[in-house]
Amino acid sequence: MPIPPLEAVANGAVRDIPLVIGCTKHEAALFLAGGGMDPSTMTEDGLNNMAAMMGPDGGKIIDGYRANHPDYTPGDLLVRAMTDNMMRLPSIALAEAQTKAGGAAYAYLFTWESPVLPHLHAAHGIDGTFYFDNTETVNIAKGNVQAQALAKRVSTAWANFAKDGKPPHADGLPAWPAYSLERRETMIFSATPQIENDPLGKDRVMRANLAA
Repeated sequence: MPIPPLEAVANGAVRDIPLVIGCTKHEAALFLAGGGMDPSTMTEDGLNNMAAMMGPDGGKIIDGYRANHPDYTPGDLLVRAMTDNMMRLPSIALAEAQTKAGGAAYAYLFTWESPVLPHLHAAHGIDGTFYFDNTETVNIAKGNVQAQALAKRVSTAWANFAKDGKPPHADGLPAWPAYSLERRETMIFSATPQIENDPLGKDRVMRANLAA
């Protein structure tokens, strides 16, 4: 590639191509579990060791999340930090770049949690079958009425977007506005979908301040 993708978007390379951008709320929980680490059993010492692997600002980053979420366990803090590193903050950066370039971006955060694997919360991959309305094919959602209802709504929004370039109002979903830098409108895909302005905004601001 001649220039980094994010720079290309900021320069307007996809200004005329609407984007849907988002992630799950607890993306990192799956990767930690895959590495044999259960966030629910993490200790403060374990968190400090992981923070040291995040670079010279790792301790400050964890302290920032701890200040924003005093009720979080050490495992919760690690999942939040890693999820932001890998998925959520890059997604926000892409939405910002597209918006600044004059294009349309529709942001979402998938927060539905399966009762089958409650320790993973809304982990990476939990959302995949919802976009195709086939949640009955996976054990984490099979037979779950909430999952069936949400899958119908999400898949309809995805189909509408593929057809028209925007996710118009679908049954059971609120109107989904394009992302703006002033309000940072984000669709929350939960049992009760809703639009939230700048979800987890304190974390976004904290990370931006540390990176400045």
